[in-house]
Amino acid sequence: LGHFSVVGRDQLIKSHSGWVAQPKNFLPFWDFLITTSPPPLISMAGWWISKKKKAKLVYDVRDIWPDVALEMGSISEGGIYCRTFDFIAKFMYKHADLITTVSPGKVDKIKKKISEKDKVILVANGIDESFLKNQINDGVVERYNLDNKFVVMYSGNIGLYYDLENIIKEILIENNINFNYNKFYNFL
Repeated sequence: LGHFSVVGRDQLIKSHSGWVAQPKNFLPFWDFLITTSPPPLISMAGWWISKKKKAKLVYDVRDIWPDVALEMGSISEGGIYCRTFDFIAKFMYKHADLITTVSPGKVDKIKKKISEKDKVILVANGIDESFLKNQINDGVVERYNLDNKFVVMYSGNIGLYYDLENIIKEILIENNINFNYNKFYNFL
């Protein structure tokens, strides 16, 4: 790509009053702009800015809207929210230069919705596995009273869709564990 510019979310938030009204003055140029969904509505602003900047548009789909809201029962098929989110998704699929998503199932689902199937690619979530080789930090163990406890840690978004309460219950039931928060488990 040669030289490219990247702007962080904090820069956009700090510059809120100027970047929407005058994107041409925000940065000299961008080679590409990445917008993500959810939230679906912000994607439209990303599309608009990419056009003003003459930048390639990468649409990163984390959840497929309106499908995820329909599956949760949060919106009704054919309702105004469903139609709006469907319009936004179709618009973004059509106008994106590249569509990325996080699972093979989502790649397949998006490809069924569009004609340009080759612009959908998988960019799976992952970690730097060297992180797993780190030594246990005794200071953290002591500070949070984690010694001899089963520690559960999740980093990321936990929304209603994930039904975390039932996931935890199933783990406990499957392992015949009588849950006593203070005695054996810490959720960080």
